[in-house]
Amino acid sequence: EDLWDWQECEDIDFAGLWYAVRGGGGGTYGVITSIYYQLHHFTKYESVVCLPTENFTSQSAEELEELGKKWIEFFLRFLYLPESIGVTEFASNSCGSPNGGFNPATGPSFVCNNNAGGILKGAWERFYSTDAVDISIDGSWPSYAHHSVFFGGTSSNIPEGRAYDGPQPGIYSSFDTFFDASTQDVVADEYMVFPTDTIVNKLDLMIEMFYECVFIHETCAPGGMYLLGGNIASADDGMNALSTSRRHSAFKFAVYSLEWRTKFKQIFYGVESGKPFAGKSFPGELCHNHVSPNFPTALKDDWTQGCDPRWSEEMRKEKCLSFHEAAWGTEGLMKLQGIHAAVDPDNLFN
Repeated sequence: EDLWDWQECEDIDFAGLWYAVRGGGGGTYGVITSIYYQLHHFTKYESVVCLPTENFTSQSAEELEELGKKWIEFFLRFLYLPESIGVTEFASNSCGSPNGGFNPATGPSFVCNNNAGGILKGAWERFYSTDAVDISIDGSWPSYAHHSVFFGGTSSNIPEGRAYDGPQPGIYSSFDTFFDASTQDVVADEYMVFPTDTIVNKLDLMIEMFYECVFIHETCAPGGMYLLGGNIASADDGMNALSTSRRHSAFKFAVYSLEWRTKFKQIFYGVESGKPFAGKSFPGELCHNHVSPNFPTALKDDWTQGCDPRWSEEMRKEKCLSFHEAAWGTEGLMKLQGIHAAVDPDNLFN
């Protein structure tokens, strides 16, 4: 360090640099030497989960279909149209989840604050009367930190009084897109980002689509949904490199079939089946923290279609949008490239 040449930076766009380092790609723009944390008062933490009761297995096929559709509708209304079921936006935004889902029998769960767990449970009971599933609330921990420390105590590898940190460090094959030789299909075990305005403005259509995809064709994951939406778009200063698609999204949700991914994208872009669509500026479509290197990025001349992993590398470069453009969007990527060129013209950081 004593050999470094410490100088005041001149002609540096610090607003741009602040934007870039927050989601623009790790250490691409420099080395962070200090961090300040702004702490917030915690509110009571509630773990909320929907589980099947002993009466679930006695339901008829028609009853289970109605239950499935009602749960999907309730799930979407509580989170994105809360006032339509007598819930305030504050209560709705007080619940989130890294493990939500459209199948009430698989244990979709929520993390709630501000006593919103009880509001969620009461809203469901008013919305649909059933004895096939039940929502339970565990308010044993004062805060999420207390919850994490409790689970840290269940592991012999974590020092006493320390929070559980999971998943453990390592390389995980959580996501992948590959050709399944047994079925002759391309399987995309990847998230899709669903726009909030599509959920709100095309609710009835989306309920039917989600039900068919999850319950009938089983090409959508029944759970494992990351909730976004709420106040995310306005919760900070907005100076971060999130793409337009993520900034205004409702949730990330695994859709395995390229055919179904196309069906959903046709709804997003408002085009008929079989009609290609490509605009001037791609909005982005993936979360680069939950994605594989084989993610089926959109085709350059048809954003409703995904890149085929069976194509050669040369063909993918020719026909498919880059991973970078899929992550940050066209405008976001160009902005980040401009900031990097100004801050690091010699490309020391990568």
